[in-house]
Amino acid sequence: NSTHLPFSRLTPLSTRNAEPGTWKLDPMPRLKQHLPLLAILLLGLILRLIRLDLQPLWWDEGYTVWFTGHSLPAMVRLTAADIPPPLYYALLHLWTQTLGLGPIPLRLFSVLTGVLAIPLAYLLGRDLRDHFTGLIAAALVAINPLAIFYSQEIRMYGLATTFALA
Repeated sequence: NSTHLPFSRLTPLSTRNAEPGTWKLDPMPRLKQHLPLLAILLLGLILRLIRLDLQPLWWDEGYTVWFTGHSLPAMVRLTAADIPPPLYYALLHLWTQTLGLGPIPLRLFSVLTGVLAIPLAYLLGRDLRDHFTGLIAAALVAINPLAIFYSQEIRMYGLATTFALA
């Protein structure tokens, strides 16, 4: 396949002037190749931001906020009795130091972790087969209703998905 050869991105400066020495490296093929992935990422982000403030915090989310409000040493001690390990709570604690403890800032952390799963799905599909398969994998994660739902929860599910794909 000639697309993998380094000289395959060489193009003449103009179609009228294709003499030797007028060739240059064209950066557009790489950008054109990644535009679909960027569009899928944008779609995934938009779908995760829509109606982010629709529901009030529910019991498990309140439990997460309670853990997040503690110091890191206290959090480790308290989460010893909880099922999920303290990493999500610790990361969210650091996140709230900047953005605060409101429902939207807290849910934005889960949105971020959910959006990070999209390019990881692309890389997995690309590595298993090819670029097109990677795009299909990324699109499926971007529009998957459960992935969107869990990306809007103040729980560790989006981060767990991202780690599973990494």
